[in-house]
Amino acid sequence: MLLFKKIDLAGQVCLIVYGIVKALVIRDFISIIDAYFLVGGWQVLSFFTHVFLSKHYYPLKQRDYYGYTLLCLLIFGIIISIIGGIFVFLVMLLFISPILAIWYATICDLEIKRLRNKALIHLK
Repeated sequence: MLLFKKIDLAGQVCLIVYGIVKALVIRDFISIIDAYFLVGGWQVLSFFTHVFLSKHYYPLKQRDYYGYTLLCLLIFGIIISIIGGIFVFLVMLLFISPILAIWYATICDLEIKRLRNKALIHLK
């Protein structure tokens, strides 16, 4: 599980850096959106993979908070799209998504550190 988490975190960091570099170099709004989908897609896939593999590592409570935040955003998005304010929601996501991406990468990093510490405890 430690190798999987390292690969997962490395992929997230690479995609986040790619998105930042692309935003600084290209400066075209449409071409930056693909970085949002790449990072977001990777992290959502990672999140659900971790949900199904939660018995193989020591999840942090922050992972639960992240999941609740995603659930609240989904419910809010559904409600606001029914009302007809989907554009406002999408613009809101443009500002919230980078915060969520950094938060999730931080959670993964802390879980890697926890796995390493647990492995060291077993060596004593």
